[in-house]
Amino acid sequence: MDFAYAVHTDIGHACVGARVDRQPYPLSQPLSSGQTVEIITAPGARPNAAWLNFVVSSKARAKIRQLLKNLKRDDSVSLGRRLLNHALGGSRKLAEIPPENVQRELERMKLATLDDLLAEIGLGNAMSVVVARNLQQGRPSPAPAQSSSSSGHGHLPIKGADGVLITFAKCCRPIPGDPIIAHVSPGKGLVIHHESCRNIRGYQKEPEKFMAVEWDKETAQEFITEIKVDSLTTRARWRTSRPRSIPPLPIFKA
Repeated sequence: MDFAYAVHTDIGHACVGARVDRQPYPLSQPLSSGQTVEIITAPGARPNAAWLNFVVSSKARAKIRQLLKNLKRDDSVSLGRRLLNHALGGSRKLAEIPPENVQRELERMKLATLDDLLAEIGLGNAMSVVVARNLQQGRPSPAPAQSSSSSGHGHLPIKGADGVLITFAKCCRPIPGDPIIAHVSPGKGLVIHHESCRNIRGYQKEPEKFMAVEWDKETAQEFITEIKVDSLTTRARWRTSRPRSIPPLPIFKA
């Protein structure tokens, strides 16, 4: 993102992806000297508030904050409504939520009107799935949900997702430290993907189905992932050099 804004502010604002050395590349990942960078833009794209979590240059941070600040309220309310309706699911819309449930959520977030709440969602200051869960239950959920793809106890691995079911995608198996994006699945909570996962390519074109998330730095859960080993060694040397804690692996030929 810093590179995109260094080229031109309009390119940074319209950025929806990147390729580095002709390969898809996460927007949040730093570049190395000598790499060839291609910035992918789309008409109507706009900065995401989550970009402020990883951009470094003062120019990029200032331009992102300036545009978000100038974002028309009507646009943020409209986007927030779409995000919230999607999070509520196809069978139930915001108009069907009891007024007393809406009022409880407004009081919890210290907001005056429903439009204020929708604007907070549209600007990325509130998670649509969390708000949807609270609206459907009529009260905030104090108990954190358990992930179906991790084990252990303590803090939830995703910041701000208390009370929401979290599933880690088996197609890419993200682990703490990886750049991630969440697919909002009505009735299933958040499905966490690696930002470069091939199954969510083009997610920027469907903002109501995806949301930016980040890891909680205090998580102590264990995760299942996959490793790829490329070896030029002989079978005998592989057996002697393999750590005892790793079960036998097939011999790879390069």
